[in-house]
Amino acid sequence: MDRQLKNLVTGLCLYCCVAVLVLTGCASGHCRGSQHTNEKHVYVFKPDGSKQCSNIKGATVEAMATELSAVQIYSEENRYDGKLHPQVCDFPTGRVNVYEIGVSDLPAAEKLGFKLLDPQKK
Repeated sequence: MDRQLKNLVTGLCLYCCVAVLVLTGCASGHCRGSQHTNEKHVYVFKPDGSKQCSNIKGATVEAMATELSAVQIYSEENRYDGKLHPQVCDFPTGRVNVYEIGVSDLPAAEKLGFKLLDPQKK
């Protein structure tokens, strides 16, 4: 009986060690499919078009990303722009779609109406 208990404890410890190693590796981004390059990245944004008091939602990050089809996108999110907006129906909500792109793609994105996000606000 003691030998079975010892084997069980050893197996459980080994399982926990492997689990910790796998989870630690994933936390560093290696298994999330992140793409690493030496190029510096910047963030660009464009309002999603959503309006207050409206049932019409703004453009999703996925839909707006099609405008940047010639640009490598490293990350994307929809978020509040951080500015004060009047609380009036049919006024913009202040939601923007933000994309992380390579600095070399910035001119192309700006031609499409995207603006450079202040590095302090990312």
